[in-house]
Amino acid sequence: MKATYKVFLNFPYDQDFKGLSIALQFAVVAKGLVPVCGKDMIASDKIRIYNLTDAISGCRFSIHDLSRNKGEGEDNFMRGNMPLEAGMALFNAFNSQRNRDKNDESFQHRFLLMTSQPHEHTIFASDLNGLDPMYHQNDEIEMITKVYTWLNNILKSRPELKSLPITRIKEIYQEFISSLKDIKGGETSGEATHEETRELMYRICESYQLWDFRYSMSGREEFPEAQIQFNNKPPESIQNFKKQRMSEKDKEP
Repeated sequence: MKATYKVFLNFPYDQDFKGLSIALQFAVVAKGLVPVCGKDMIASDKIRIYNLTDAISGCRFSIHDLSRNKGEGEDNFMRGNMPLEAGMALFNAFNSQRNRDKNDESFQHRFLLMTSQPHEHTIFASDLNGLDPMYHQNDEIEMITKVYTWLNNILKSRPELKSLPITRIKEIYQEFISSLKDIKGGETSGEATHEETRELMYRICESYQLWDFRYSMSGREEFPEAQIQFNNKPPESIQNFKKQRMSEKDKEP
């Protein structure tokens, strides 16, 4: 897949951040793009940081959450993986913007930094002053609003990517969250796995014609459907979309 459709996401994997991480990924999928994060990298024969380097350089965009910026646990250590990955992407962004054709922005890596509260970065990483990080206030709807709006603004020249008012995106997100709670998840807790959650995002956004990578044979090969089981029926939007696709296939010569 071309880098121009991929967004590298760098965020905490703890349970407290789970809702925010899902909102972050949903905003990317709702914009018709493909999220890429550490959870998608399964390559036991490669050092993890090599995988991260390849993933960042293979994505046109990246979004980095640095809200875990204080010491934690008995030893009061701060988590260093997120700042490390953000630094790698920041170098990639500056390097691509300086050294590549300025008339062709498709080769320039675009970078968004996020924190939970305004001006936090001026205390824990003052070298980032001037980058104007966005903040989500630990709120899922705020996360979706900030990320979707940012992507909309930098993708105005991409008419193939559908854009909806943010109020409509929030409504579709609420439908997704309601459906997510109805999944018979593969986690030991009964919650949906990372793969099941991502699959539901794809299907719901696809049903609203926001995400369309499965319309072609090559797309279906790259994004094979993962199995999802619902306690009740699948969302009506997904059912209607499947009926529509079956009807279109019946009309094909």
